[in-house]
This record gives sequence, structure tokens and C-alpha cells, in this order.
Amino acid sequence: MEALRERYADLGITFVVVYTREPPPGFGGHPQPRTFEQRSDHARACRSELEDGRGYLIDDLDSSTQQQFGRLPNSCYVIDSTGTVVYKESWSNPTNLGRVLERLVDAEARPRPVRPSKRRRYY
Repeated sequence: MEALRERYADLGITFVVVYTREPPPGFGGHPQPRTFEQRSDHARACRSELEDGRGYLIDDLDSSTQQQFGRLPNSCYVIDSTGTVVYKESWSNPTNLGRVLERLVDAEARPRPVRPSKRRRYY
């Protein structure tokens, strides 16, 4: 993911991790947090261990954000500049995400055909 983040950084594409529940309790030596501060500490440790340059948003203890997006662990979403989800993947896969971003960037770079206006002209 870090390689993708670096590749697309100049195009204004932002990569963000929404840090939610620990996968299984005790994974990586981290028990499920009981406070928001503990969850924040876990997120900082994760970011540090991964040497991750992405931004981290920390979900509340009820994992409200994760539940709004389908309750899947480690899922991946691409949200365009209008706020529309244009891609969803149930398990983050950098190869798949790279292909999707490449197609989206290519589509944006192509000139759009000019279609004749259906409005009546009075001149």
C-alpha cells in the first residue's frame, strides 16, 4: 500500500486507514482496547510497525464507521471527489487496488467527447 500511496500522491489521491477493531483479540500482542485512548495507542503502534505514511482515522469503540461500511475487516474503498464509492473490496489487496486506480486515472486523463447541446440556440 505504501508504494501505491507514493505513486499516486502527486495526483491528489489520499490513502487513509480507518483503524477499527483488532482482527482477533490479542493479534500482534494487542488485546481489544477498552478505551479510545488504548485504541489510539494501538493505531500508533500499527502505523509505526508498518512504517506507514497513510493517514489514520480511529473509529469509535462501537466501530460505527466499520459497521456503516459493511463490517468487513481490512476492506478497501475508493471514494471519488464527489463522495461516491466507486470501488469496494472485502479484503485489501494492493495489486487489485493498483489496477483500479490506474483505470480511474487513465479515464480521467482521456479527453471527454464533446456532445452537441440539446438546448435550442437563438442566434
